[in-house]
Amino acid sequence: MTLKLYVDRLSHPCREVIIFCKLNGIDFEEVHIDLSKRQHLTPEFKEVNPMKQIPAIMDGKFKLSESHAIVKYLACAFPGIADHWYPADLYKRAEVESVLDWHHTNFPRGPGSYVFTSVLAPVYGLHLNPQAAARSEKILIASLAKIESVWLQKKGRFLLGSDQPSIADLSLACEIMPLEALDEKDRERILGPFKRVQKWLDDTKNVMAPHFEEVNSIFYKFKENLQKQRDQKTISKKKIQKAKEMTLKLYVDRLSQSCREVIIFCKLNGIDFEEVYIELSKRHQLSPEFREINPIQQVPAIMDGKFKLSESTFPPGGEVVGREKEKREDGDNGGAEIQGGRKVIGVMQFLDTWLVHFHELQIIGIQLTYTKEQRSNLCWIGNVLPSLVAQLHSSFILFLLLLSGCL
Repeated sequence: MTLKLYVDRLSHPCREVIIFCKLNGIDFEEVHIDLSKRQHLTPEFKEVNPMKQIPAIMDGKFKLSESHAIVKYLACAFPGIADHWYPADLYKRAEVESVLDWHHTNFPRGPGSYVFTSVLAPVYGLHLNPQAAARSEKILIASLAKIESVWLQKKGRFLLGSDQPSIADLSLACEIMPLEALDEKDRERILGPFKRVQKWLDDTKNVMAPHFEEVNSIFYKFKENLQKQRDQKTISKKKIQKAKEMTLKLYVDRLSQSCREVIIFCKLNGIDFEEVYIELSKRHQLSPEFREINPIQQVPAIMDGKFKLSESTFPPGGEVVGREKEKREDGDNGGAEIQGGRKVIGVMQFLDTWLVHFHELQIIGIQLTYTKEQRSNLCWIGNVLPSLVAQLHSSFILFLLLLSGCL
């Protein structure tokens, strides 16, 4: 019967058992127990492990939990397992046991807890906890110092001065792997002072390749995703700062149709802008200050950073702009389709040339509200008004023809 491993690779003890099986050619079925979905608390899993913890194994009818107990069992129960993993020599085995017992009572509260409380908590919808991270870092540093000065004090590539790894090397190395989720600066700050630990960790990864890196790859993925998030935040901050430094300025008077057109377009499309009021009735557009913005001394005008522009639809050379819009392929507003673009341009040219009569009529309407005495000097209205009405009527006819596609 196939050995069953009940595991979640987010758990260090689970990764330890999986790697041991892969390194020693032990066939197994990996049964995923999703801790985030609390699957370890189900009645079905309780039948496997009444303690409701992972890892757990089922070898035929035999059930066992606790990672250290499991790897010891596997080292003894399956044939062909090299002696260096769990030595038959009483003294060597006792030393391995001492490292494992120290690990259980000291190390687990360090690496995993620090990484979770300092960077990974938001992945699970929780808040970062700087106070808990500080406590975990203190335990982590003390544990790394102990490995450096005690378990790696003898000559040899691995713990206890051995030239080959034991289950103690596997257990401690898996415990340290969550540090791979940290950014390079934070990881170096923690591991940098411990040169022996760094070399031992590299040697352990190499001798257990490719399975060690493959099973622990989840932390490299975490690191990659977290770095993308940090990069996005950096880009967003730069964009916000740039926006603050280069807010679009609209020089407008809302009595002007052209100004209203620009304002409405910005609002409809979520374009942030600062509205600078140029009061036409007080001839602000003729001031030297505004002339620096628009030498033509007309509104609307904009300043986007150092770039200045006037005219609501086309600046001088509007035909060139129109032809350029025909070439675009980035949306309807610019007339992306050539034929459609020509219609858009035609309507805008019509507005600029014919419907100017609306503005003249509007001025007359305003002036008709004057007192009789004020209107006495406006005798020209009687001569101009009939002509304007006729021109306006013609404009409407042309407008309808344009919309119908006859022009």
